Amino acid sequence: GFSRLLLARTYSWTRWRALVVLVCGVVLFVLPTLEAEEDSNMRVSTRPDSSLADHAFGRGSGVILGCLAVLVVVTLSGFGSIYFEAAIKNDPFDIWERNFQLGLYSILMYSFMIVMYDRPTDDGGGGG
Repeated sequence: GFSRLLLARTYSWTRWRALVVLVCGVVLFVLPTLEAEEDSNMRVSTRPDSSLADHAFGRGSGVILGCLAVLVVVTLSGFGSIYFEAAIKNDPFDIWERNFQLGLYSILMYSFMIVMYDRPTDDGGGGG
């Protein structure tokens, strides 16, 4: 989806079907564990120390919140990777120049942090 929007790629129906089959396979693989988890959540949620999600959204809602959290993480990860690919393709520098630039900035930043950490304190010792 994101690569189609950001990179203007087109995919054949074979690739779309393969993606749908992959998603269905993952759902079928995980579904029995979700049902077992839901059964254990039903038993656990009757205790006074049950989770905050059970109190806020009802019993067995941990599975729903977990699925929503995974969906958000997968969506953001997909967007991030496609955005990075688009940025690399449209960048006037090649990947090695960009890596050197980022590495140089991190060396400067961490050198400053090391100097600040090892600065003498009032008790006469270093920061560490």
